[in-house]
Amino acid sequence: VPQQAAPLSRRFRVRATTRKTAGSTVAQQVPAGIQSSQAPSRPIVEGGDADDKNRIPTAHERHLRAAQAGLIPRLRAPRLGPLKKMLTKAQAYTYFALFFSLSYLWCLSAQALFKVGVFSELERQKVTIRMVGQIASSLLSILPFFELEIHGQDNVTREDGPVVWVANHVSELDLLVFLAIEGRLKVGKKRPIKFLYWSELDQYPVLSTFVKTSGMIPVEMEDTGFEIENQYKLHSVKDMMKRMNSALDEGFDIAILPEGRRNPDAPTLGKAFPGAYRLAKKHKAPIQFIGTHGIEDVWNVADGLHCGRKRVSVNIFPKIHNITSQEDFARRFYDLIGPWAASKTDVVDS
Repeated sequence: VPQQAAPLSRRFRVRATTRKTAGSTVAQQVPAGIQSSQAPSRPIVEGGDADDKNRIPTAHERHLRAAQAGLIPRLRAPRLGPLKKMLTKAQAYTYFALFFSLSYLWCLSAQALFKVGVFSELERQKVTIRMVGQIASSLLSILPFFELEIHGQDNVTREDGPVVWVANHVSELDLLVFLAIEGRLKVGKKRPIKFLYWSELDQYPVLSTFVKTSGMIPVEMEDTGFEIENQYKLHSVKDMMKRMNSALDEGFDIAILPEGRRNPDAPTLGKAFPGAYRLAKKHKAPIQFIGTHGIEDVWNVADGLHCGRKRVSVNIFPKIHNITSQEDFARRFYDLIGPWAASKTDVVDS
């Protein structure tokens, strides 16, 4: 009979976000300038029948219960005042106008160079990912509608082999944050990162031009609403897996957001699907978890682009080579990314 996983404190140690010395408890790791808020107010996990109560809870259920019980503290950056919020929104709209314009022009140029034989298809894809990442990062330094902090930069090491990147999914801003990271750290210098994306984004002309020019990988899902679990279309999943396998063989890394869609309860994490683990196992590739904190305070499901706060913090965890099962993958996803997403607490896998 499988045993319930040990508490987080017995399997992991907490590391301060500004230095590598270990602290004693999760609650004590409160970054400077951050204000605490309460745990989610609405019930997340409800009681079931006797069989449910005797069943060993999944990693996701343990995470939800910990969040509901207030065991994962929620910490937030200071809220912007009305005037600063208005100016930040103006920065954001200007940023997006320039970002989409410049990215679209680059994509058209890359397509033209491909047609006349200057770029091969793979060269077009790789150069486009790098260039759009550089545009995202450079514009953010000019129009900082959010302040991007990147922790764990030393964990980005570029070997020749593939890496599967895994992160939490908060809002429409996630892709832009990852492009900015790629541009700032030159993550894709050897192996540019391809993302999975919801095929409905193809309805937006500029986004569609970018994802097709760069060879991003679509997946079709039913538009079921947040109350119903993700429902992927089987033919699309098969095509997605084929494209991901080819991309890894062609010199790309793959980034997957295993929750599958934006999480309306962020920073509490949604159900993680195991596709990233299966892909990494097949290619004997390490998984590199990335936790994001604060994106929902800039743009979230309920409020859209609201710019309530300005600080976005990202933590790049060390690569993990020894994930043994889907359950082990899920445990690490919640135990590593969960504390960071909620309170910017850096937990070291031991």
